[in-house]
Amino acid sequence: IQIKSDFSPSQYNMGLAYLRLGRDKDALASFRTARTVNPQYEKAYLEEARLLVKREDYSGAISAYTNVIRINNTNDDALRELGSAYYLAGKYASSEDCFRKALALLRPGEDDPVTYYNLSTTLYAENKVSDAVSYAKKAYDTKDVVKSPAAQANIVYNYALILDQTGKTEQSIPLYSEVLRLNPDHIKTKINLGVMYMNMNPPETDTALQLFTQAYTQDKNNFEANNNLGSAYLQKKDYKNAVLYFQNALRLEPKNNAVRSNLAQTYAGDGQFDNAKTTYLDLVKQDPQAWDGYVELAKVCMSLNDNASAEKYLVYVQSKQPDFRKDEVSSLLSAVK
Repeated sequence: IQIKSDFSPSQYNMGLAYLRLGRDKDALASFRTARTVNPQYEKAYLEEARLLVKREDYSGAISAYTNVIRINNTNDDALRELGSAYYLAGKYASSEDCFRKALALLRPGEDDPVTYYNLSTTLYAENKVSDAVSYAKKAYDTKDVVKSPAAQANIVYNYALILDQTGKTEQSIPLYSEVLRLNPDHIKTKINLGVMYMNMNPPETDTALQLFTQAYTQDKNNFEANNNLGSAYLQKKDYKNAVLYFQNALRLEPKNNAVRSNLAQTYAGDGQFDNAKTTYLDLVKQDPQAWDGYVELAKVCMSLNDNASAEKYLVYVQSKQPDFRKDEVSSLLSAVK
């Protein structure tokens, strides 16, 4: 470079050397110099795009990938990676277009389960559910092309999740179990499977608790693990543990009023009416249209023999939302007058 600074291959190779050294900022500068010197330098744009994705600069990455495609519209790696960048940027139609173009470049008899998988997630985001399921299954059926068990687990998980979210729970349960055989540490699977056991009729709460506890043991700061543990213990009327895990979840997401409502409900169920009142008051302060919160707050006030406050909250609901839990609100008002 000292001898000939405008020799683009030297700039590109310097960028690769910086990458190996972990000097991403310098690498990015070198790749940009290489493609400035030679605007047709396909590989320099590609490496620039990858670094920008790493920085979460999706707009910049999309621009760099687009230059790769401008130079060579059969660069299937660039098409796949551009599809992912568009997905991360929330541009799902463009993401779908890239993944479909990459698949159109497959040789006869060749399969690409990772791109099938990525396309299925994009289609689902576009609410093209039928196509999403189809490509998720395609990825699942060809997953053996991928050698890594962890990568295979992600493909199976995606298929299970889409089936789960489309109401095909009976089909998704064995798939979730398959994920855990491939990757016993797959937290999201444990949580989703646990929720399914909780929602069974009758619920298999102990099995769900076991799965949620495993997820919590792996990551004590996982919001879903804590929140679902709270729900499972509440279902078992183990109020002490339910309070503990709902409190944990609320610390992780302080503005989550669904958790705040569950915590207040747990306090009320345990007879801790002062704590329930405090939590419900916080809930309606955070969300003045939390009508359920006002009704439940009124019930707690009644348990505390504070009928005047109970009446105030019930009248407020009746004036703002006359049809909300209409019969129950009327009955409660009759009881406090």
